[in-house]
Amino acid sequence: MMNTEYWISLFEEKLKILHYSEASVAHYQTAVRSFLNSAGTKVDHPEKISLKSIEKYILGLIAEKHIGLTYQRQVVTSIAKFFELVLGIKQPIGFLKPRMPKSKLPLFVSKEEVKQMIDSTGNLKHKCILCLLYSGGLRLKELVNLKVSDIDSKLNVIQLAKINGSKSREIMLSRVLLGNLRLYYKKYRPAVYLFEGQNGCQYSRRSVQQVVKQAAKRSNIGSEVSPHILRHSFARHLLDNGTDIRFVKELLGHQSIKTTEIYNCIGHSSQSKIKSPLDMLLLS
Repeated sequence: MMNTEYWISLFEEKLKILHYSEASVAHYQTAVRSFLNSAGTKVDHPEKISLKSIEKYILGLIAEKHIGLTYQRQVVTSIAKFFELVLGIKQPIGFLKPRMPKSKLPLFVSKEEVKQMIDSTGNLKHKCILCLLYSGGLRLKELVNLKVSDIDSKLNVIQLAKINGSKSREIMLSRVLLGNLRLYYKKYRPAVYLFEGQNGCQYSRRSVQQVVKQAAKRSNIGSEVSPHILRHSFARHLLDNGTDIRFVKELLGHQSIKTTEIYNCIGHSSQSKIKSPLDMLLLS
């Protein structure tokens, strides 16, 4: 008899041969394992599982587990991939993938509002956090994982390591930021992580979110501002300044130019002319 784990093992081998990432393999396995476990005795011969049974399984997930649109699409994709790679069967189940709502344009704050947030922040560590989020378009996880050794003042770049699927990349080091970081280092003397909490551990994500939230509140910005909105603002302001969208894509670490295109701007520049929006804001 062939149980669920037998088929999952075969599926894993096929996915690894095609160089799927460990995270993707795990997601596909989880979805298909649940599906096969629901098949009862048919798990011995999954090729006999009917299209109607697959549809019934998806309806059950919606009714009992209240799965969302994104997860439903992942489950359907996983099942289809299993049938194709392991059984050599192309199941016509694309109709079970729900239509995704059109993505909203990313929120951002104006250059003037960013300047107000920075100017209203007296705490040097907090000011450096705001400047880093905005001047390099960092993700929150990238900021808290940043180490002192990642700052290269000779080449004027910041090295961002690969974290949880994000691309490792190199971003520009703003002159304004460098000046603030030098003052910050002399005062706080961080040992490993650039921003340290208690006992030399990483500064918490929650603390960073509060730094941004409080700066926005002091600046009387009506809408809520988050670290990710500062990242959006970094991209939007670069594009508004005429920076080529291809360079913005690399600075943001996007896998596809289509992700960068949601900022809905077109610019023309050369990489050598790219300036940090923080420098454009405070050195102009």
